[in-house]
Parts: sequence; C-alpha cells; structure tokens
Amino acid sequence: MILEAFSDSKGIEITDPVEKTRFPIRTPTRVSPADVAVDDLDFPVETAVEIRTSAIEIPLSRGIFVRDFDGRLRFESGENSDGARLPSDDYVVEISNAPMKVYFSVSGSVSFERNHSESTFSFERERRIVIGARSQFQKPPGTITVTDDADDIMRAMSVFGSALKTTSPERSYPTLRGHPPLIERGEEFHVSSSIPSSATETTLVLPPEREYLYPATSLAYYLNSSVVPGKQPRLVADSFEYELDGDDGYEATVERVLRQVFFLDCLTRTNGFYSVQLHEREVVEPRLDIDLDALFDAPVAERLPAYLGVPFETLEPAISPWHLAVDMVPSEHNVEYLPFLANKLAFVRTARLPSEATEKSPELMHEFYRAGVTDSPISTDIESKTRPEIFELKGEPDTIERAWVGPGYPLRWSKLTYDGLHAEATRNKTTENASTPTIDVTIVCNDTAMQDESDVVRYYDLRELPRFDISVHHRTTKAELEKHLTEQSDFFHYIGHISDDGIQCEDGYLDARGFSEVNATTFLLNACNSYRQGTALIERGSTAGIATLSKVSNTTATDIGRSLVQLLSIGFQLQTALTVLNRVKLTGYRYIALGDSSKTLCQSESIVTPVIRVKDVDSGIFKIEVDIHPTRNTHRGTILETAAENASRYHLLAGKVGTFEFTPDRLEEYFAMERSPVEIDGELYWSDELSAEEVTELL
Repeated sequence: MILEAFSDSKGIEITDPVEKTRFPIRTPTRVSPADVAVDDLDFPVETAVEIRTSAIEIPLSRGIFVRDFDGRLRFESGENSDGARLPSDDYVVEISNAPMKVYFSVSGSVSFERNHSESTFSFERERRIVIGARSQFQKPPGTITVTDDADDIMRAMSVFGSALKTTSPERSYPTLRGHPPLIERGEEFHVSSSIPSSATETTLVLPPEREYLYPATSLAYYLNSSVVPGKQPRLVADSFEYELDGDDGYEATVERVLRQVFFLDCLTRTNGFYSVQLHEREVVEPRLDIDLDALFDAPVAERLPAYLGVPFETLEPAISPWHLAVDMVPSEHNVEYLPFLANKLAFVRTARLPSEATEKSPELMHEFYRAGVTDSPISTDIESKTRPEIFELKGEPDTIERAWVGPGYPLRWSKLTYDGLHAEATRNKTTENASTPTIDVTIVCNDTAMQDESDVVRYYDLRELPRFDISVHHRTTKAELEKHLTEQSDFFHYIGHISDDGIQCEDGYLDARGFSEVNATTFLLNACNSYRQGTALIERGSTAGIATLSKVSNTTATDIGRSLVQLLSIGFQLQTALTVLNRVKLTGYRYIALGDSSKTLCQSESIVTPVIRVKDVDSGIFKIEVDIHPTRNTHRGTILETAAENASRYHLLAGKVGTFEFTPDRLEEYFAMERSPVEIDGELYWSDELSAEEVTELL
C-alpha cells in the first residue's frame, strides 16, 4: 500500500499497486504525510501516515462508520441523509466502501456533511490525522498435499475453517473470511507449517466419496467443520444433529443449509461491530420465533438448531439468489479446485460429462448451430455418445452466475480453470508491474475491416479514478504480437481473425500453444472460434479472459466488443459483464469467460456494479429496478446503502435491491451519480447518456 501526497493537487492518494486501485483523500491545503507506526490505529492496516489538516473530503457518501477509542459506534452514514456533529472526543473513522480498507483517527469535535457523491469531515481547527490502509487481497496461507484417497480429502477440508478470522456470526463479513489453504496432489498427506492450526466447531459426517465431499466444500469452510466418514450425511454440533439427505436430495439440502445459516448470521451480526439498520432483518424478523439478539453471543451449538428450525419459506421474501453455482466433474484432480470454490462460497454441484448428461440437443444448441458454425472444427454430434466440445448445461439457472469445471465449454456460463484461479490467488506483490496502479491496456487490431472496434480506447477514460495507459497497434507481425503477449500488461484486446493455426498476423499465424509464458493478466480475443487460443493463454500465465465459441460477424464482434469494454471499464467482473450482455444481446452467449471469471479490470466507482432496469413510466413517474452485482472487492455478506432510495438503511449484496419510483429530476440525478448500464425494453444504454425525456421515448 502506498499513501502519498498529490503532486498537483491538495490531499493524499492511497494506492494498492497489486489490485490496481486508487482512493483520493482531499484536503483544503497541501499536506506533507509522514510515516507512522501502524499500531497508531486500533485496526489492522499495512501502512499509516499522519497529516495536519482542518478537513477531509472523500469521494463517497456511504459506508462510513465513526467509533470512539472504546470501540462504540457513534455515527454511521446511514443515520442521517445530510450529516451530523460529534462532540469533542477521540474517534476512529472507517471508510468501508473504498477499494481498500481505509481508516483515520482524529481528536476533537467532528462535523460530517455529505451529498450524493462525496462526504466531508470538518474539524474546528487544524488537527493531527492518522490515516491507514490495508489491501483487500488475501493470499492462501499455505498448501495441503493430499493423495487420491477420500480420507485425505476429508482431512484437507477439515483445515479450511482455519482461514476464518472469527467464528461468530460476523464471519459472514467477507473481510473476516480468509482464503483457505491450497490443495495439491502428491504421494502422502502433508500440511505446510505456514497454515495455522485451530479447533473445529462442527462436524460434517459424510460418505467417503467425492460425490458427497465436493458439494460440502463451502459449508465445511464456513462452519469451520471437521469432515469425517459415515454412512448417513449429517451436520453435528455437540448434541445437535441435522440430516443432510433431505427430501430434495443431498446437494440441495447442503445448499439450503448454507444459505439459511449464512443469511441468519447476517441478520444476527447487526448486534455486533456494525449495528446498522438492515433491510433484510426488517423484513424477516417479525416472522421469526427466535431471538436474534440473544443468538449473537451464543455458541454455534445453540445458533444452528435455532437457525435450522426456521422454515426456509419464512426467509424467502428477503433472501436473494445465491451468487455462484459451479457444476464440476468429481474427478481426482479436481480436488485442487476446492479451496478456490470455498473462498467464493460457491455451491458445488457434481456433474457428469456432457455426453452423459445430454440425451438430445437443447434448444439453444440447435439455434447455435443453425446460425452457421457447422463448418467450424467444433463437433456437432451432441446427440451421440461422442463427447461434445461445446454444450449447454441442463436446467434453468437458480443462481446469479453459473460456472463449469470439466472438459468442454458451456454456453452462457463461464469455464473455471485451475491455472487461472491459482494465478489470481497467488499473485506476487513484488512483481514488476506492482509498482504502479496504472492499468496497462494493449489493443491489437489485425484486420482493416474491423477498424471501427479499435475506437474502444475512448471508453476507458470516462471516469476519474482508474488510471489507464493504452497502446493501440495495427497489422502486427508474429514477433510483435508475441512481444505484446509476453510483456507485462493488465488487459490484452485482440481484434481480428483466429483459426486452428493460431492468431492471424501480417506474416502468418501465431499459435499461443507454442508459448512458454504469457504475461497479459486478462484478455479479450474478439475473433471467430478463439476459445482454444484463450485456453492456451490461461494455461501459460493469464488469469482470466473472454473468448468466442463460434464464428461471429464483424458487426456482432464490434457491438459485443464495445459493450464489453464499457462494462469492464466501470468495474464489472468478466462473467457478470457477459451475463448482462446475454440478457440484452441475442448473440452474447457465443462468448465465454475463461479462467477466474470473477476477475475485474479496474475498480468500480462505488465498489459495486449496479444494473438499472427501467420498467415503466406512468404520469411522469418512472418505475425502476436495481440489481447490485459484486466486484473483486465485494463478496457475499457485504452490506451497502443504495443511492436509489432515500431511506437510511443497508442491504445485503447481491441481487435485486428493490423497485423504486422516480420523478424525472430524481431519475436524472440518479443517472448522473455513476456511469451504469441501463436496460430499457431489452436494449442496453448508459446512464450518463440518457435524459428522462429520452427514457420516456424509449419505453
């Protein structure tokens, strides 16, 4: 973390060069930050400085908590829509909606004012302010070596909970959940000495088969469970036992238990460090026969029977869809995915290979091949016993995102790869490009007929905080293209043609499968049938990317390419960007996210990424829905205020936060706060380009 004075303005800038994020703190006069000990703040920070100033301004109006030095919450930004004045005391201010954790301490009286875009702290005179920050990036603490024996898998899963920073209901806050240790296959079981040992709280009794073990991954992690063999799957906490082979089947029961326990932890934790007005608790608590206040300090053996005694239907009015389900072939080598999926709190569903799972071509597959890709190298014999390379996962999605781990490539959903997940989780903080928060983008256009797409460069610099360094290259040679891919960059955007021979250049084709190393962190290969080259990039060093599964026309590629860049440049995750496009672009399903599909290119303006859906206008009143999607700095359990409502309360991430009614003036004010995608009648628009009058015409 770097905290330094602005060279050309007043205040300091906090930068996380690994995460490529920035956060400005403005002051009325120039300041000279001096390093101080990190323990000058009572919160964990990596770096701290002191300055002297009479005021601090930050570019956020929400997610601010003020405590005294005894830890008591004295003010939070949801309490008053305009501001407050706090009497003279010693305070620590937490800024939670920043791309890194930021705190500052001050002594004296404090005045707080805010509008929709910024907050200002004023002091009665110039004061000593200590500012500290820590990165939200968390590396796995070590590695567990396992054999292919089921007993070793259970022993490894029993260590996952050691990454939790608390076992109270506040474990539902993402910052209090560390990354579980990695798993690698070897000759004998071994736990590296860097992994802390801790006592487990609960026990999962499971049949020693991967079909039972893999789906319990996130539950074992979240409940800090030891996993032991037994015939009947069940959850045990002291004398409490809960059968996991319910009426809906084992996997569905495990998922429901995780959703229910996690959700009720989120409600119960409001009695703890963040005592806020939570929308979901307001909705559900009147329906409950349990005392959430009393359960906050209760041991897990008392919380679990109380939680699981609540009928799930009681919670449904407020509980949002789960964020991620991963269909995974339960093979021996896929055990290495488990720590990453636990860290994401993903539902893990065991899956058969596509040829076994598909008896006939789903409707989307028929449309996919009718559209003129049957002359591609992709197998179209998906009704035979020949395994299809491209397929549609069965069933309607019941989670916000869905991913696949196994052979082949799914339509509409992402394909997670170990190489991409491992590269993201183990990034080295001392890498060369970690010295600057600048985001390096390389655009290569190797087809003169596609020049229109290379104008996407203008979509990167539409906001203040992300800092981009963009280079554009046309008609590159193989040597030049190889240099672009092997040199360090954050995003590689290719526009042109790809065949079985590789990526087209001026002097032939360059095959990424022949590379020994790739240093483009993320990529977009906007060319026909680019998924094999995309997979090769990830196998050789890239973390994540977007590729195509079929032929795409120039018009389609340009349209999708521009839309993707606009979504990625405002902080959307790769897969979330594709999910948005799949709803509004008929050809969006031809693209796939590879690697770690939760990767983002840059920070968002408000640490989350809203999608605004205008549903109707009646008598000049607009009815809109707002969906909130997570980013790399926000995960399940994050709380947020939404600028769409005037009420001073918080919501749980993610999903639909509500339906709101706006006057024309209020709609334009909301649209101006942050550049966001707007869906109107099945088409995609951008909030900063729309007036209320234009919205009315589009409906």
